[in-house]
Amino acid sequence: MKRSPLAIIWLLPSLLPFSQPVSAEWLLDSSIALQINDNLPNASLDQDIKSDTAFDFGFSPGFYSQISGATSLAVSADLGITRQFDYKDLDLIAIGLTGSVRHKFGLGNSAPWARIAGSASYLEYKDGQRDGWFYAASIEGGKQLAEQLSIWGGYRFELRRAEQIISIPALVSNFGIGGEAFDTAAHNLDINAAYQINNQLSLVFGYVFRAGEITATTLRNAEIFEASDAIAKDLAFGPDRFAYRIEADTNRYSIGLSLACNNHMSLNATYVYQDSDAYEDLSYSNNLVRVELLYSY
Repeated sequence: MKRSPLAIIWLLPSLLPFSQPVSAEWLLDSSIALQINDNLPNASLDQDIKSDTAFDFGFSPGFYSQISGATSLAVSADLGITRQFDYKDLDLIAIGLTGSVRHKFGLGNSAPWARIAGSASYLEYKDGQRDGWFYAASIEGGKQLAEQLSIWGGYRFELRRAEQIISIPALVSNFGIGGEAFDTAAHNLDINAAYQINNQLSLVFGYVFRAGEITATTLRNAEIFEASDAIAKDLAFGPDRFAYRIEADTNRYSIGLSLACNNHMSLNATYVYQDSDAYEDLSYSNNLVRVELLYSY
């Protein structure tokens, strides 16, 4: 079992050059959401595209410490549950830890800020072939440009490692292609902006460029298999489906509305379009719609 990322998160307070916190408090973030994805397997061909709706639940109790006048530390335990309406083998329980340090460069709402964060979580699917660890590390910064306008962005590295690798013997012996289809790594750059329309309603824009490996699912296809560096059977989408890993560049665009219901609760609606360009003419696109109720305390 890989423990080092979790241990590092818990050790963050001892690694910081501060001896005594200015203030500390417990935090709780929770959410319920409904999400529609019109291309769940990230398929390139029409015959492989499948859509589904999912229900998500998130629960993250944590600890926040204002370790100096300008620097804060947050650590949380994270639980996420996803339930698909149709493709039940993709039902997911994720358990992990997140740690972050945030620093503000100056006084007032308009002062710029920076944040570093790391997380590690274990993913358990109904389809056990997808089970494994997911790690992420990020650095970001932002600034309030005007009373109603804020921007932020940064870099994020993601790494996913499956707990078990199930290779297809014929592909290994004849072509040297293993079954690590669910092992992926990617680099992400993002930029975001939020415009406060009034005291309750905000409009949020986002863009992410992702470079790295993606996992997609197809029927048996020689051209796609030739471009892949890992292939495994994907029973979650049917007995004749194969998951494959491929390098791709992805552009992700989002727009959303956030309605503050009170000091602790908000209702968010977001639309996301993403397109991925891979080997030669292989391309993938997704449309996602997400409605989410958030509660923070």
